[in-house]
Amino acid sequence: MIYAGIGSRETPEHILLKMENIAFYLAQHHTAVLRSGGAIGADSAFEAGCDKAKGEKEIFYAKEWQNKIKPSKEAWEEAERIASTIHPAWDRCSEYAKKLHSRNCFQILGGGLDSPVDFVVCYAKEDKNGNPQGGTRTAIMLARENNIPVYNLFVQGEIEELRQRVVR
Repeated sequence: MIYAGIGSRETPEHILLKMENIAFYLAQHHTAVLRSGGAIGADSAFEAGCDKAKGEKEIFYAKEWQNKIKPSKEAWEEAERIASTIHPAWDRCSEYAKKLHSRNCFQILGGGLDSPVDFVVCYAKEDKNGNPQGGTRTAIMLARENNIPVYNLFVQGEIEELRQRVVR
């Protein structure tokens, strides 16, 4: 089992604790592999829980030299192309922001963009239409496009849905 544990840098503390506990449980009881992005907030909470359980993880950074898993130049180019079709204002993004959004593609589809996660656990505020906001939006929308279940802890009841469908 591989899952993406991602989300906002502004995730509330009580949700961060839940994320850490979820990651710990999934690593310890399901030998699940965490995919994340190494950012402060949600990503770091998932990674901390995974580390406590001595679980496996694949962390993708926007700064390519930081990655242990090294996507090819072609994979980065394809990830950028994919992200550009999802992001609503790609042309207004800085080069670094484009790297961050491209990196999100690896979190969902893997280093070769050919091994999708089984599900996503995240925290991202949503607008009145249920569309995710912020930097996590690209990953969530990509997951949805690929029919990957997304459990957004911002949404009431999603943690219970996660428990029923995944944690068991």
